[in-house]
Amino acid sequence: MRRTGLRWLLTLLCVATPGAIQAQAVARTVSGFVRDSMGRPLDNAVIALNPIGKVIATRATTGGRFRLDRINPGRYTMRTTWIGYLPDERTIVVPAEGLEVTVTLVPVPFRLDTMKVVARRNGIYGTTVQRADFRALGGVDVSVVGTRHRTRTAADGAFSFGEVAEGGWVVLGKRDGFETRMIPVAVPDSAAVELALALDTVRTRAQQNANTQVFDMQMRVSRRQTTASALVPGQEFAAHRSQTLDIALRYSPSFLVKGLIIENVECVYVDGKRMSGVLAKDIPAEGVALVEVYNHRGGPSLEMFGSALTCGGGPIRQSFGPSGRELRTYYPPNPTTVAYIYVWNK
Repeated sequence: MRRTGLRWLLTLLCVATPGAIQAQAVARTVSGFVRDSMGRPLDNAVIALNPIGKVIATRATTGGRFRLDRINPGRYTMRTTWIGYLPDERTIVVPAEGLEVTVTLVPVPFRLDTMKVVARRNGIYGTTVQRADFRALGGVDVSVVGTRHRTRTAADGAFSFGEVAEGGWVVLGKRDGFETRMIPVAVPDSAAVELALALDTVRTRAQQNANTQVFDMQMRVSRRQTTASALVPGQEFAAHRSQTLDIALRYSPSFLVKGLIIENVECVYVDGKRMSGVLAKDIPAEGVALVEVYNHRGGPSLEMFGSALTCGGGPIRQSFGPSGRELRTYYPPNPTTVAYIYVWNK
């Protein structure tokens, strides 16, 4: 009987031991820093581990520091992303004692290869082409968003909008079977911009997303008030690309003339998606192609009741009714305060 009991106990220990060892190896930490190529910390960068489909993610905090706890030792794919920077994807091996990682993100290259300033009085000129071989592409509907300027290109792909004034604009190209293309353009004083509007063959899911984003932009721009919004092309940030977006905007001509003020109470959208907790001061200007700026009257057409009041920071007055019930009165935000910022990356 004793031998049987002893044999049963040894068997139980052999079965339990691997699990116990594995349990002891669970509480490991992957930590480190996220910086850009100049050594500046990238707060709010997203770090994700993907062990066979189960994503474990976090955001970098102050100083670019991040920490992922309870990571089993083993091999992982680690992906780090942040606005305006090329993603960093690498394979890491987490040992039993944990791992310290330093990630350096490289800014998205600043590209102006599709446009050039030419010695003409004013306006936007160009040619629609196929991206694969740069052959002329006809039948493309080209327009300047928010204006009456629109045309359909002939076989040579040429288009011309000679009456477009100085300032920031978005040129839109659409044709069935091809992707929709938007190019932000800064038309300088007493000069014109020449474009090569290159369209690629369509990708169904990507095209659906692009159509939705274009429609949303057209709706916002068509109803915007002259003094309540600004459309700022990324070309205007050329001298301040190393700054954050809030600072770069303060030096851009298209923003300055509107008299708007950034008070860090805005709601930010990046490539059409709402970025909760992110402000213009969190976004590097380098890598931004276009910025739409609105006061509280010019943002999204559909906001849930109450949520729109937080964009632009309107004052709130609290009071109490006869039964002691708390009452809140919301006042409209200041019309000169920036309430919504739409950022479109290159």
